[in-house]
Amino acid sequence: MAQSMKSNRLARRIANVPILGPLAKHFYYALRGADALPTEVTCEMLGGYKLLLQPARDEFERRMYRDREYEPATLSLLDKVLRPGDTMVDVGANLGLMSIHAAQRVTSNGRVVAIEPHPVYFKRLVDNVSLNGIKNVVAVNSAAGSAIEQRTIYDSPDVNIGRSSLIDPGVGGMVAGQVTVDTLDHLLSDARVRDVRLLKIDVEGFELEVLKGASETLKQLPIICMEFDVALPTGGWDHFSTHDLLMETSNYSCYRFKRTKFHSSPLVEVTKKQEMQSLKFDNLVYVPKSLIGDLPKGLFA
Repeated sequence: MAQSMKSNRLARRIANVPILGPLAKHFYYALRGADALPTEVTCEMLGGYKLLLQPARDEFERRMYRDREYEPATLSLLDKVLRPGDTMVDVGANLGLMSIHAAQRVTSNGRVVAIEPHPVYFKRLVDNVSLNGIKNVVAVNSAAGSAIEQRTIYDSPDVNIGRSSLIDPGVGGMVAGQVTVDTLDHLLSDARVRDVRLLKIDVEGFELEVLKGASETLKQLPIICMEFDVALPTGGWDHFSTHDLLMETSNYSCYRFKRTKFHSSPLVEVTKKQEMQSLKFDNLVYVPKSLIGDLPKGLFA
């Protein structure tokens, strides 16, 4: 007990040293442990909006709470390519971080379509949109896939509570219920969405199915930011199938972040598949060749 109290006092002293900046929180929680984290809290994010987070329950939200952001390279991508009046589609919106960040960038003249099938996270998405008084986010409680159907959705609580997928994760996976699946083309048609500037896809192994149901959307040549993780189960298809599908159109060039999506860094072009073989829990960015010359120079290394 005496040792614990001493550690807590040391943690508080470290956390109060201004020069340490964001590192202070990491020292503090490393010494204190999960008991120092709130079960639920309204967090002011660096992007100028608020999120209702549950830091004590999950590493994903713990990182957001400590850093006041998540995936800074992805957020920077949104800042650089989205313009007032643009439309972004967020497939796998989770609790709404990317959608809310993008909504501010496209302003009230633009629109964000946030697609999230998980019933718990869809409610949290709607709550976070409401918390910020945002009117230009359309929340859709559905999964995007290659056909209209009902599918089982799985949780992976051993990884993080927000890592849900329509692909059975195997050991450690838990059935979370049944969800509706629709094609992205149909979902966007119903929402009367045209001219998608940015399509973000983060669906834990189900990406190929999303693209198969998005043939009309892909004709609009959106910039595509898509998770790529060679360690994820895919339901039987090759991890490079999504890459091949897009590159075979001859419309896109493929890029990755020079570091990772967790560190602000520019994009570097991927010219060989070997460069992708070590990517885990990261994003690839597919840029229409016709747009490359019009994008901010600071976007690329």
